[in-house]
Amino acid sequence: MDIAQLRNEIDGLDSKIVDLLNERAKVVLKIGEIKKQSRAQVYVPNREREVYSRITSQNKGPLTNDSLMAIYRELMAGSLILEKAIKVSYLGPKGTFSYFAAKQKFGSSVEYVPVRGIDDVFRDVAAGRSDYGIVPVENSTEGGIRETLNMFVEFDVKVCAEIVFQFITI
Repeated sequence: MDIAQLRNEIDGLDSKIVDLLNERAKVVLKIGEIKKQSRAQVYVPNREREVYSRITSQNKGPLTNDSLMAIYRELMAGSLILEKAIKVSYLGPKGTFSYFAAKQKFGSSVEYVPVRGIDDVFRDVAAGRSDYGIVPVENSTEGGIRETLNMFVEFDVKVCAEIVFQFITI
């Protein structure tokens, strides 16, 4: 088999993948309608963990689990916004640890809102201007972030997920 034939095979597989992704998206839309009728949460972190666990346990390679997780992160982010347009506030600007943690959690399909302070993240979520907020709770240089912990007392918000974000430079 030559490269042209192999590329044609890839093109055929890509067509099947697109069809399957859209078939999956139609099921997501049905789930979204059920959630809307029952006023259930759109984002369900436990379900997300179940999906990641299932796909990595089924992986026989040659793609790595990390590669599959990245693909599914974007797939699930795209699915999430089919149910509801999602806004995520984070301690900005773009390029901060909070920004990268948010992207790691929610992928590229949601709308990100950079804000100036940790208190602004809490205000956005509490006021309904954002659906979710990303705030640092702890870091390697200062330990617990006192301002964040104080905001949990001041605002009526709930933690829905934890992001362990490691950034290593050499």
